[in-house]
Amino acid sequence: ILRGKLPQIHIQKKSYLVFLWGAHHVGGNNLDGSIFVPAIGFTRPVDPDVLWQVRVGRVNQGMVVEVQDLSEPYRVGWSIGATLGILPPGDYDFSIIVKAFPGKPVLYDGMKFFLLEMG
Repeated sequence: ILRGKLPQIHIQKKSYLVFLWGAHHVGGNNLDGSIFVPAIGFTRPVDPDVLWQVRVGRVNQGMVVEVQDLSEPYRVGWSIGATLGILPPGDYDFSIIVKAFPGKPVLYDGMKFFLLEMG
């Protein structure tokens, strides 16, 4: 499990959190379920010792796009997905959490993180 920290963010209004990601199982496909959906964690400045995880759901009932390598038509190259969550106003220290099984290398890339204020 790896955790990368992002800068502190202040949210003024209730907001949607949109997280896009891509993952590639090096040397194989994802038939064994070795690609995990990355998680978004956060701490609050008022209680920095407690790590919370943002509750998110997959967009479009779990739509994950599988991109194939054209040189190997029966092998999935990349899995690309999106998750959506809701956050109340406040100060957040976000982090991205990724994991992989021992001996099953996974490359995560192209992570995009958006906050959209609710109207």
